[in-house]
Amino acid sequence: MSDLTKEAIDRISQLAGQNRAPQIMTVDHGESGETLTFLLYSNEEGGTNYLELTKDLAAFDETPRVIDTVARMDHLDSLIDYVNRFKNDDSALFGERIGNNETLKISAVIDYHDSINEFALIDPETGNTTLTTPSEKPKPRHCRHRVTHTFPLSDEIRAWGKIAAKPLELLEFALFLEDNILDVLPLPGFLISEAEKPVTDSDKRLAELIHKLDGNPCGPQKLMELSKGLQINEDTKAKVIIDRNTGEQAIGFETEHEDAEGNKLSVPNMFLIAIPIFEGGEPYRIPVRLRYRKKGGSLAWLIEPYQLDRYIKHAFSEACQIAAQQTALPLFFGRPDNK
Repeated sequence: MSDLTKEAIDRISQLAGQNRAPQIMTVDHGESGETLTFLLYSNEEGGTNYLELTKDLAAFDETPRVIDTVARMDHLDSLIDYVNRFKNDDSALFGERIGNNETLKISAVIDYHDSINEFALIDPETGNTTLTTPSEKPKPRHCRHRVTHTFPLSDEIRAWGKIAAKPLELLEFALFLEDNILDVLPLPGFLISEAEKPVTDSDKRLAELIHKLDGNPCGPQKLMELSKGLQINEDTKAKVIIDRNTGEQAIGFETEHEDAEGNKLSVPNMFLIAIPIFEGGEPYRIPVRLRYRKKGGSLAWLIEPYQLDRYIKHAFSEACQIAAQQTALPLFFGRPDNK
C-alpha cells in the first residue's frame, strides 16, 4: 500500500468515523487475488457502520482494476481496429437490429464469458479456419469492456426512402429528380438488347427480377423528359362481360391512356439507382418502381425503391460479417447481456 493510499485512508477515517474509533479492515478475495478494504466505525446508537473503500481507493492507483467502459466508434474500421487491439480468446461480436431498421449497430464485448462449445475462428490474413478449444471449467465474466458502432444510413438512402410511394406533383417530381439524378444509372446493355446477355451473377439476378416484375425500365435521360411534362388523354370504352356458366351479364369500363398525338401511351415503369446504404459504404444497385396517376388535368408520380428494407438488411449483415472476418471473432445476431 502506497503512502498516498495510507494518507487517504487516514483522512477518510477521520471524516467518516468522527473520532469514534474508526478501524480499517482488509479482506483477501482469494479467487481474484485482490484485497478489499473496509472502514468500520461506531455509530451514535452504539452499533457499527462500515464503508467499502475498495473502489474509492482504486482512484489513487496508477492503473484501474478492470476496464469498465463502453467506447463508441464513428466508423466500422475504427471498431475493428479497437477490437483487434484489446480482444482475447473469449471476446465476441453482436449485431443488433432494432425496429424496422431504425437502429443498426454492432457491439464487441471484449471481456465476454469463457466459451463452452467449439466455434470456428477465421484468420483475417490467411482465411484459414480453426476451431477454438473450450474451457474445461467455463467461467462467467463481468462483460464491462465494450465497444459499439451504430451504422448511419446514407443521405441518399434517406432521400429515396422518404419519397417512397408518396404521390408527387409534377413540380415536386421534377425537383426531386434534379437533386438526385446522379443516383440514376444508365441502363446496362442486357436490359436494352436481347442480343446482349448478363454475365455476372448480379446481372443475372437483376435481369430475372426485371422480367418477373414485367419491368419496362428507362435511363436518366428518359426520366428527365418525363419530369418536363406529359400530356395524357383518356379514352373510356364500355365492355360487356358474360359469365358462360350462369348466363349473367355485366358491363365494365376500360380506360386507355393516349399521348397528345393519339398513340397508345407507353410510360417506363422502372429505373435503376446506385446508392450507398451506409455513409461511406459501397453503392448498391436498386430497382425503383415508377408509376403515375391521372388527377383531373394533371399527373401524380409515385417513386418506390423495390424492397428497400431487404437491401438495408443485406448491407447490415454483410458489414457484420466483414467485422467478424477481420477480427476473427464469433458473431451473434442479437443483443449482448445487459451491462
